[in-house]
Amino acid sequence: MTILYQLTHIHAFASGRRDEKCIGVYLSRELAEAAMARATLQPGFADQPGNFQIQEYELDRDVPPES
Repeated sequence: MTILYQLTHIHAFASGRRDEKCIGVYLSRELAEAAMARATLQPGFADQPGNFQIQEYELDRDVPPES
C-alpha cells in the first residue's frame, strides 16, 4: 500500500470567493510539511498560513465519495 500526501492551500477572499491551489503531491507527510513551510514564506500564502491542508490518498484506490 502506497500513501501519497497532497498539499493544497485555500485562499479565502472577503467577498466569500475561494481559490484552491494544489501545491504538490509527496511520498511522505514530512515532505508535504516541508513544502508547506516553504510555501508559507511566499506572497499570497503568507497572508493565510492556516489555510493549508494535507490530504492522504492511497495509490491505485478510488477516492470515496464525499458525504
